[in-house]
Amino acid sequence: MDSIYRPIVYRWLLRYNLQSSDADDLTQNVMSIVSGKISGFEHNGHVGAFRKWLRTITSNQAKAFFRSGRLQPKATGSTTFLEMAEQLGDDSSPVSAAFDREHDRSSFSI
Repeated sequence: MDSIYRPIVYRWLLRYNLQSSDADDLTQNVMSIVSGKISGFEHNGHVGAFRKWLRTITSNQAKAFFRSGRLQPKATGSTTFLEMAEQLGDDSSPVSAAFDREHDRSSFSI
């Protein structure tokens, strides 16, 4: 599971101008939570349920990372990163749809 989803989360975070070390840390946080909670995940029968769960964890961890003050954006303002994190948790946002497409593209190419 880690080999499938870690690259998806990492690539996604790099799109929002995080330093690679910050993207590594944040990806590690996300994957640690996924590993710890996967046994409690209950699929609701809807297509994309796991993908939504992964997006929610990524969004929540990104917002927590931003609030912690550890964020080191490369060039653009940190507000852009926070906006991305907020939109990632919104099922109807373009950011969420782009994450889903990336997930599908990566998952189905395995």
